[in-house]
Amino acid sequence: MLDKNKTVLVVTGCIAPPQGVAELAVADAEARRQQYLDSLGWALHETPFTKIVYCDNSDASAPAELLAHAQATGKKLEWLHFAGDAARTAAQGKGYGEGEILAYALAHSALLADAEMLCKLTGRLTVANIGRFFRLAKPGRLYFWGNGLNSVAVDTRFYAMPKALYEAQFRDAYRTVNDRENHWLEHGFYDAYRRCGVRCAALPLYPDLRGQSGSMGVRYALPRPVLWGKAAASALGLYRPKETV
Repeated sequence: MLDKNKTVLVVTGCIAPPQGVAELAVADAEARRQQYLDSLGWALHETPFTKIVYCDNSDASAPAELLAHAQATGKKLEWLHFAGDAARTAAQGKGYGEGEILAYALAHSALLADAEMLCKLTGRLTVANIGRFFRLAKPGRLYFWGNGLNSVAVDTRFYAMPKALYEAQFRDAYRTVNDRENHWLEHGFYDAYRRCGVRCAALPLYPDLRGQSGSMGVRYALPRPVLWGKAAASALGLYRPKETV
């Protein structure tokens, strides 16, 4: 089980994305804001995390009522915001912006400063079985799922690892992103994974993601039999990213 006092859930966000970003299906700022607020409400009420960091690279400030609500739950919610490099994100892709968000959070978050484990979730999404993940996962381990069996890309919507490992091996992976050449953040993370020398831990669980894809607009919701099959494959380590090419 993860240690609540030493584990932080980091939720990445961009309420008002810059113009010109490729493969962006959900662009309306108000719709996005509500989806982020819904996701944070879920994190506050339906997850075991007691320390949550939301970081937004469109410089959107926190609603006062959300911070008051978080305080009433007894959990710690930190809302960080800054103006990301819109031109670079538009030129290279959304993954570049997400990497900027993690870098900013690590540099400015008081909650992350004391953390040992980092769990990252793409904003506007939830993970229906995150409580089970929290119970099964162990501190100090790396948890990635590939984008399919024997994959050469890492699913970056949800993952967990020691903060020190992220800072040493994955923090700068976003700089290689180039969506127009089909080199996404998932590929940058895969390259970093192959170099880092740390093997993913296997769990009898596959993340049950819910929400709407920002790239394609589709709704995530795996049928139960499919999710069970993926969990069985994950238990055998079949959803680890491919370790040799």
